[in-house]
Amino acid sequence: MPSELPYEERGRGGPVLLVPGTGFGPSSWGEFADLLSERHRVIAYERRGFTSAAPQEADDMRVHANDANSILERARAMPADVVGWSGGGLAALALAVEHPGAVRSLVLIEPSVHGIRAITASAVWMTLRAQLAKLRGGQRAATDLAYRWTFTYRRLGRNAWDEMPAEWRDQVLDHADAVAAEQSHEVSTRYPSADQLRSLDRPVTIVVGERSQPYFHRIARRLAANLPHPRRESVADASHGVHLDAPAEVAALVA
Repeated sequence: MPSELPYEERGRGGPVLLVPGTGFGPSSWGEFADLLSERHRVIAYERRGFTSAAPQEADDMRVHANDANSILERARAMPADVVGWSGGGLAALALAVEHPGAVRSLVLIEPSVHGIRAITASAVWMTLRAQLAKLRGGQRAATDLAYRWTFTYRRLGRNAWDEMPAEWRDQVLDHADAVAAEQSHEVSTRYPSADQLRSLDRPVTIVVGERSQPYFHRIARRLAANLPHPRRESVADASHGVHLDAPAEVAALVA
């Protein structure tokens, strides 16, 4: 039986579960979590494969769904408004599909879902460069290159990855193999299926950064087309880390 994941919580009010991006931990929510905790009971955790409490990566996104459901059960926090970022957006969708009673609403920040259908020339070029970086410097170097591309501010000549605290980057890179393993789930079209998405009877807000990679904008459009109750929001001047660039604006979109 999989080990139970630890979690942390703060604030009072309706429960909000924060599902972090691939490789990231609770600290990566930054000021956004602080603002949420002023009006909500905020529950945060590290996902399986990216924490010493459960170092073995999940071989199926349903495992992440079951982990999140277990946390909400133990916290007696059902149903919760669930915020998922990047690969955590896919895990949040899996939670809503597998355990709909646990979810009141979803806020998906640049979710990484069905990525193969949103592929761009830039994403292909990044993948080739990352493979070369892996040959030269290992998976850690490949993940560093991939995340630098992921967090680019288009047309500004900078990226949010390099501007993050070093300990956030180190946490991701220390789990580079697990990060790479999860990417296969993020690009796959097998799960969740189109039928599962169309039957998702929960309000879903999809948030994208105006200056993030077009790849994530394509994902957002395609995902919204398959959902019965979608809402799309674009945040000005934001990168893939939308909640880091505009914490108050994104916090206002939760419930």
